[in-house]
Amino acid sequence: MAKLRAQDTPSIDAETFWEIVNVGIRAGQTSEPAVENDLSAQVENPYYRAGAAIREMLTGEDPLLFEAGMSRFTALMDLYGRNVLDTWLRPSAKGAKAHDIHPAIIDVAARVRLSANGRFAQRKFLDEVESHAAKWYADNDEWQHSSPSQEQQPDT
Repeated sequence: MAKLRAQDTPSIDAETFWEIVNVGIRAGQTSEPAVENDLSAQVENPYYRAGAAIREMLTGEDPLLFEAGMSRFTALMDLYGRNVLDTWLRPSAKGAKAHDIHPAIIDVAARVRLSANGRFAQRKFLDEVESHAAKWYADNDEWQHSSPSQEQQPDT
């Protein structure tokens, strides 16, 4: 099978991608197995743990689903790691370091095109999330998202 170009990564069902993200994040943040029979907890690098857990989760599935899921997960974690998604996160009840991710982020990350370098084009991605959230989550009072232009300036 020829190597898939990043920009040709197929979209994934948002619900499936939500499961991939949850398994990947859980495996990356803990030394506890993320799924049954998961050996990822034995790996020190959190990204490798996430990849091992996602591979275990998708065992028996189409190999293209694993490749697409990992590519999209990695691109999403790149945005998260650079604090690009901060206005789309909220503190989680699970702990001080945990965050809940706005569902529009997952919906968009599951389907938008990756760039040739395997990342999401930041501005385009955030514009799509903003549009998608306004259309599909406008009445969701649980998520009081504020766009960067609406945020208060920090006290100096």
